[in-house]
Amino acid sequence: MTNLKYDLGMKLKYNLIALFFFGGLLAACDPMEDIYNEIDSEGITITKTEEEYILVKADYESIAKAAEADAQTDEEKALAKQVASDLALNSFASAEKYVPAILANMYGSWGKGSTVGVTYNYQEDTSETLKKFSVVSAYTLSGDDYKTIWGNNFLSPSHAPNVEIPKILATRMEDAKEGDFCLVDYMYDLNDPVEGTDYLSENFNSCTAKQPIEIEGWKQISVKGTEQWSANVYKGDGAAELSAYKADGELENYLITKPVKIESADALLTFDIVFGHYNGDAFSVLISDTYNAGEAFDVSAWTDITDYFTYPVPMESGYTDKTNVGTYSLKSFNGKNIYVAFRYRGAKGGITTTIQLDNVKITTSQPTQQKPYNSLFQFINGKWGAYLGNDILVVTPSDYDAKGEPLIGVSILEVGTTNGTITDIDGNFTLSVNEGATLEISYIGYVSQEVSAKNQNGAKIVLKEDTETLDEVVVIGYGAVRKADVAGAVAVLDNKSFKDQPITQVSDALQGRVSGVQVENSGVPGGSVKIRVRGSGSINKSNDPLYVVDGIVRESGLDGINPEDIQSMQVLKDASSTAIYGSRGSNGVVLVTTKTGLADYLNADRSALSNELSKLQKEGVLSYKKNTFSLKY
Repeated sequence: MTNLKYDLGMKLKYNLIALFFFGGLLAACDPMEDIYNEIDSEGITITKTEEEYILVKADYESIAKAAEADAQTDEEKALAKQVASDLALNSFASAEKYVPAILANMYGSWGKGSTVGVTYNYQEDTSETLKKFSVVSAYTLSGDDYKTIWGNNFLSPSHAPNVEIPKILATRMEDAKEGDFCLVDYMYDLNDPVEGTDYLSENFNSCTAKQPIEIEGWKQISVKGTEQWSANVYKGDGAAELSAYKADGELENYLITKPVKIESADALLTFDIVFGHYNGDAFSVLISDTYNAGEAFDVSAWTDITDYFTYPVPMESGYTDKTNVGTYSLKSFNGKNIYVAFRYRGAKGGITTTIQLDNVKITTSQPTQQKPYNSLFQFINGKWGAYLGNDILVVTPSDYDAKGEPLIGVSILEVGTTNGTITDIDGNFTLSVNEGATLEISYIGYVSQEVSAKNQNGAKIVLKEDTETLDEVVVIGYGAVRKADVAGAVAVLDNKSFKDQPITQVSDALQGRVSGVQVENSGVPGGSVKIRVRGSGSINKSNDPLYVVDGIVRESGLDGINPEDIQSMQVLKDASSTAIYGSRGSNGVVLVTTKTGLADYLNADRSALSNELSKLQKEGVLSYKKNTFSLKY
C-alpha cells in the first residue's frame, strides 16, 4: 500500500450556512444566490488539514475508464484495464495523474492548503523476462520414462538430463509450440553407478496394482489379520505397500524374499522406503540363514537388523520422499543361503503408518545417492532443448551439491566473552558483537574455526568434518567396551529420562523411550507386562528378552524393582545380544544397573576404573584438573 498527501487548491463556493443567512432566504427570489454572492465577495475559504482516505473498488474502476480514454498505445490500454482487474494503480495509471480528480469530486468544497492522505495499491509492471515465463508447463519423469533410458530410476553423468530429457519431452509433449517452456523434475546422481553383481533386484513393477504381491520365490505370511503387502503403482513405478488403516484389528504380516545365495563378502542389502501418515513404528527387517520356506516361520532363528538402516524423517500427514535407507553388509553370510523378511505390525485404531517398500537389492554394487532436481527446457526450432538464455539462472545439480547442507545448533561465540548464539534450522544466526570481534564456530564432529566478524554479514561459513570422534563407553555383558567397538544396536536410558515421571514399575520407563521396544500391558491393575524387543521372533515360543540386573540373570523379569533404585538401563537389540549371552539373548537383552549395584561395582573395582580413566586421559578424550574430569569435545 502507498500513502501520499495531496494539496487541494480550491476556493470554497458552496458551503451551506443556512441558519446564519436565514433572513435572506425569506426575501430573495433565489434564496441561494445571495448566499453565493456574499461568500464570493468576502473570499471565504475553509481549510481541512487532516484527512485519510483509502481508494475503494469504485475508485479503481473510475481511474481505469479515465486512463483507458487517455491511452495512446496497446500497451497503455492494457495497463489501464489492469487497474480495474488488479484493483491497483501502475506506471501508466499513476496516482499523480488520476487521484486528484477523485479527491476533487469528493472534497470539492475544501480550500487552499487542505491535505488528504491517500492509501492505494500499486502494481509493478511485469518485466519482459517474467512475461516470457508467465506460462511454463511442468513435467515429472515417471518410472516408464526412466525405463526408456535405462534400468535405473534416475539420471547420471552418463545419462545426462540435457541429453535424455529432450527425447522424453518429444514424446510426452507432442503439441508443443515454438517458444514453449517446460520445467522438468527428475532424480539425479552426481556419480555413475558402480557395476557389480545383483543377487536380488526387485522393483515390484511387474506386480498388478492393488493386488497382493506375487513374485516367484517370494512368500507372504499373515500372523494376524488378513491385509497383505499389495502393489502400489504410481506413474508406472511400482512398490509394495501395507497399512493397518483398513484392517479388522491387529495386523502382522511378513513379506519374505526368495532364497539368495551370497557368494561375495562385498554383498550388501539395500532398499528404498516411504512413510505415509506416520503415527508409530510399524516396520521391521529380519534376516535368517536357517529358514526353510517349507517350514513354519517361527521354527527358524531370525535376526532383527532394522536399526542398521537410516529412514526418512516421519510426517504425521502426507508421505515422505522415497528414500534409500543405506546398506547392510552381508559379509557374515558369505557362502550361505539367506532370506530377508519385511515385517509390518500395526492395528486399526492404533499404529496405522503406511509403508511403501521399493527397489529391494542384494548386490555388490555401491548404492546410488540420487536426489531430486529440476531443469528448464524450451521448444525452439521445432525441438526440445535445455534453455540456454542468460536472463534467468537455472540451478544445476552441481549448484545444489556445492551449496552443502545447513547445520542446526552450531555454537557461535564471540572470543573472550560469553556473548554467543546457535544456528537455526536453516543454518543461519544473528549476533551483535563488538568492533573487531572474532567469532569461534564449533560443532561436535566438525573442526572448530575462528573467523573475523568484519564483513561477515550474509557470509557463508563452511565447517570441515573432524576425523577424530569421541568414543562412548558402553557396559555390556561381562565388561566395558567402547560404543564404536559394539557391532550392534545398543540403546542406553539413564534415570534422568524418567526420574521425575509418575512411574510405578520399571517397564513403564521403557515405554516410548527406546526405539524398537514395545511394552504391552494386560490392562489389569497390577497385571503382567510383556516387553518385546523389535517385535516377536516366534509365534509359539517365548518372546521375552533376557533380563540382567547388576550382572545377574533375573528370571522374574523386572517385577519387584523400584524405579527409584535404577541408575541406568541398556537394551541390546540385535545379534550382539546372542554374541554375548548366547541363545538366551535371542530375543534381546535388557540390562539394568541399580544405584546399589553401581556403588558395589565401583567399590569392588576402583583400580579397573582408574586404569580406564588413565587410558582415556592418555588418548586425549579426558582432561583432569582440580579434582574434575572434563570431556574433550
